[in-house]
Amino acid sequence: MFLAAPDLQNTNAKKQGSTSVLKNKKTDTKKNEKPPKLQKSVEENSKQQGKFVELPGAEMGKVVVRFPPEASGYLHIGHAKAALLNQHYQLAFNGRLIMRFDDTNPAKEKEDFEKVILEDVDMLKIKPDTFTYTSDHFDKMLDICENGMLKKGLAYVDDTDGDKIRLEREQRIDSINRNNSIEKNLELWKQMVLGTEIGQKCCVRAKIDMQSANGCLRDPTIYRCKPEHHPRTGDKYKVYPTYDFACPIVDSLEGVTHCLRTTEYTDRDAQYYWFCDALKLGTHNHETRPYVWSYSRLNMTNTVLSKRKLTWFVEQGHAYGWDDPRMPTVRGVLRRGMQVEALKQFIVAQGSSRTVTAMQWDKIWSLNRGIIDSIAPRHTTLLLSNLNKENAVLSYPPVEVVVEDVKKPYKIDNVPRHPKNPQLGLKNCVWAAPKILIDYSDAELLETGRHATFINWGNLLINRIVRNQNNNKIEKIYAVSDLGNTDFKSTVKVTWLPSTDNSESEEVLPILVPVVCVYFDHLISKAVLAKDDDFKEYLNTENSRWELQMLGDSELKDVKKGDVIQLQRRGYFICDSTYQPFSIHTGKETPLVLFNIPDGHTKTTPVTTVPVAIAQSNAKTDIEEQVKVLLTLKNDYKSITGKEYQPPTDKKSKKKENIAVTTSKKTDNMNTKKVTKLGLEVPKVSENLGEWYSQVLVKGEMIEYYDVSGCYVLRPWAYRIWELIQEWFDARIKRNPLNVRNCYFPMFVSQSALEREKEHIADFAPEVAWVTKSGETDLAEPIAIRPTSETGMYPAFSKWIQSYRDLPLKLNQWNSVVRWEFKHPQPFLRTREFLWQEGHNAYATREEAERDVLITLG
Repeated sequence: MFLAAPDLQNTNAKKQGSTSVLKNKKTDTKKNEKPPKLQKSVEENSKQQGKFVELPGAEMGKVVVRFPPEASGYLHIGHAKAALLNQHYQLAFNGRLIMRFDDTNPAKEKEDFEKVILEDVDMLKIKPDTFTYTSDHFDKMLDICENGMLKKGLAYVDDTDGDKIRLEREQRIDSINRNNSIEKNLELWKQMVLGTEIGQKCCVRAKIDMQSANGCLRDPTIYRCKPEHHPRTGDKYKVYPTYDFACPIVDSLEGVTHCLRTTEYTDRDAQYYWFCDALKLGTHNHETRPYVWSYSRLNMTNTVLSKRKLTWFVEQGHAYGWDDPRMPTVRGVLRRGMQVEALKQFIVAQGSSRTVTAMQWDKIWSLNRGIIDSIAPRHTTLLLSNLNKENAVLSYPPVEVVVEDVKKPYKIDNVPRHPKNPQLGLKNCVWAAPKILIDYSDAELLETGRHATFINWGNLLINRIVRNQNNNKIEKIYAVSDLGNTDFKSTVKVTWLPSTDNSESEEVLPILVPVVCVYFDHLISKAVLAKDDDFKEYLNTENSRWELQMLGDSELKDVKKGDVIQLQRRGYFICDSTYQPFSIHTGKETPLVLFNIPDGHTKTTPVTTVPVAIAQSNAKTDIEEQVKVLLTLKNDYKSITGKEYQPPTDKKSKKKENIAVTTSKKTDNMNTKKVTKLGLEVPKVSENLGEWYSQVLVKGEMIEYYDVSGCYVLRPWAYRIWELIQEWFDARIKRNPLNVRNCYFPMFVSQSALEREKEHIADFAPEVAWVTKSGETDLAEPIAIRPTSETGMYPAFSKWIQSYRDLPLKLNQWNSVVRWEFKHPQPFLRTREFLWQEGHNAYATREEAERDVLITLG
């Protein structure tokens, strides 16, 4: 296993320090801790559920897991992953799930948040078997600290200033209090328990290993003095355990068999096990300590998951509350239409991967669409006149279509609410009428003398389109029904509603329902925030929410809060606020409020289909004036030439346009993401550079992703590039007068050899990967994986070069090197293992060296 390197300047690190950083899943050699083979049913269940691997040591009916949130905020989607993952193993192994509030920090704990979190867990449909608090075990932990650690010399009380403690830990310097007598430690501990002025300056630190390469083992704090009032225990205690100390103790006391937590705690695993071993903690009569199982932290693009940052959004008014649909909280995503089952599928699809990446929201919304599509009844809406914030036209009001052969309204029977789910029943409000309404954008697509398909009715023949003489806008359309014509393949499809202006009819038509459709975008404009990015510089609050006024069919009046529906040709929506009829108190009706549910497409855009020139204009009057000028010019042209003006056409351009339209139609019919000719789902670099780059490499068959983060499979196309580089470069350096020869040195480098080159590799010393074990046996000295070639080559040079007669020595090496970076890996740009060429030459004189350099360069 490869690990980040310890400080290369410290060559006297204790054996424990050099090996304890290893996150090894088989560290305990007790016979009864060998993972038993799972029952076949569990294996099959795991295969059906996703890529989860078996939990080491898990037995059917004996697995106990826990979900331990801190009651300091609302649960977000990252917490949801933790909760659902624990529930997955609870159900897979017929085990138990403990819901435990980690209330070790009274300054952050609030009883209100406990209620909120329990509600969030209930929303996720998680059913814990037991509810506990860390504070249930405060007395036991006090006893362990005093009698199990301080009196046994496993801990000490330190009154050093916090900043100095931090600095000493970084520099691996022992605290002045590390060797306090037990009596002094107990006296200071008493002051802490009483919460005195002296006690409040102290903390208790576990005495582990200040020289460890793992910073978490450098005498971590396990108790601190806090005078704040605790929500459950009041003022009974003045000292509180740290999470790292409490976790292994409470897990053991409550019988937890598997401690699931994210990989950001990897360095703390050794600390967790140290407490278990030092205090002889464990489940099953203390025979087996809890097993730490790591999984990847959930990061989402265009999203921050820090409680502090999410609180800032709410407090500063950039979000309307913790349940704002733009927030990544459990309440926010569920309010926006996310289904719990989609969350579960998303978590299962990730499996037990430990690779931390920023996941696309499109993936989870796509899963969500697969769940809601079959249960969402279809409804019809028409766009009303809508303006944006700059008063530019987003949509014109509906256009009236007069169906001349229909003399009175009649009901259309047997129209299903869902074309493929008969269980949703039939609609009872589809009425054909002499006057109907259609979207203005659809009206622009109709042509005189051609048929159009009016959905759920049939084909109508368009007889006449009436336009305004001044602005050329469509004002009315005349048509006749042709229901016997069943050619629906080549027609324009139109959604429609009966007009309320059918006053000459004796039939009372159902009312049309006013609807407000709300669309959302991300609160953060940048897909992936770098470590040093200030999220406040990428706020998108002004453009992350917009509304469109619509008119809907009468069945929408019965839609209830939380119902998921589909508006035909507009997408999926969830009801946030129901329709209320005319009120004598307000003098108006309250519209139905629907929140758009993303469907997993790369970009969510409400259907407006207003001509682009109009939609992009900032001044309606300017456009109308320009239209008048154009109409005047067309009339002048006709009066002079005697024929209508026809703009010149480019046959090639027209052909390309037809191809584009055909492709677009096929894509829409397939209900998939828009793809380019290369099959990319992110057609523009500007939309998401990282995703675009990844798709280019994968779909171009350059690389394949590997199950070790930061490492990639180079497919033949990509490796051929490397071969061509090798062939060209080898031919150049091997010929006269360079005469360089190739060689190969082992990939393993001893710690002493690396130490000799510490100044040269200082910049990437933290990225050196180390091997610390052979099977189950600790190596006497860690062995580094080659971070660069000279660390292995120079010791050999010193043996081979005994005098000037051995010069020049010119060697080149083709190999791979490993640098264990923990930043965002990118193929070819930032990887943990990469192909490498490195030449090292030794000369008798400076002039010879300079000559070869110039020849190589030129």
